[in-house]
Amino acid sequence: MWLLPSIYYIDDHTYSAGNPNLDPQKRYNINLDQVFYDFIYLSLQYSYTKGVSGTVLLEKPNNELEYTYLNYADRNMLYTGLAIPFQTSRFSGEFSARGFYQKFVHPVSGIQLPDHNGTFRLSSSLYAKYIIIRPLSVNTYLSYSTKNYGFQFVREPVFTMDIGASYSILKDDKMLLSLSVTDIFNSYKTNAVYKYSNNTRFIDSHTNSQSIRITLSMRFSGGEKMSNNVLSNPNDIDRFRKE
Repeated sequence: MWLLPSIYYIDDHTYSAGNPNLDPQKRYNINLDQVFYDFIYLSLQYSYTKGVSGTVLLEKPNNELEYTYLNYADRNMLYTGLAIPFQTSRFSGEFSARGFYQKFVHPVSGIQLPDHNGTFRLSSSLYAKYIIIRPLSVNTYLSYSTKNYGFQFVREPVFTMDIGASYSILKDDKMLLSLSVTDIFNSYKTNAVYKYSNNTRFIDSHTNSQSIRITLSMRFSGGEKMSNNVLSNPNDIDRFRKE
């Protein structure tokens, strides 16, 4: 869509324009992953992206505003992620958190670096499941994200919560009847403030993501059983060990 050299007018003073000269992004990564105590997962990453592309607002003559897609700058990013699963006889789930630090450098000609350049964003989520009685279980999913700082915009924090319940009709959960309710507080909003040149534009959008779903699922296979023949054979010796 953004590669097509066409213009589409949104209103009398605002239009979107394609960019057939868009270049591919080039990203260079360094990753470090580690598992602690056999269940805590930690990830660290540094990346440098050359020619970051995205939607940019440009002020044009006659007070016109252009939405277009540009390779607007390069970006340094630091990322860290943490995942901690948990499980008991009735209670299970996972907590995860992710942190992002980004800073833009080398903007293209005519594009200004944002005032909020060099920002940190944190997002976290929690999934939990509780077995009330063996065929019946309930679950919930919570997600929270702090302010999201883009190149020309700042989005407000977002919080959502889903709940659900499942009933096992057949043994070993081979057939499940599930009920889920998404975004029960109707809180998913993407309010944003765009700053370009010397102007500011406020966008207040509220996506109606609430839904109720009833699902019937059937599993026909019990999965493949795996075994370690080396560990199960105490008479086997290490072939790399010198006797």
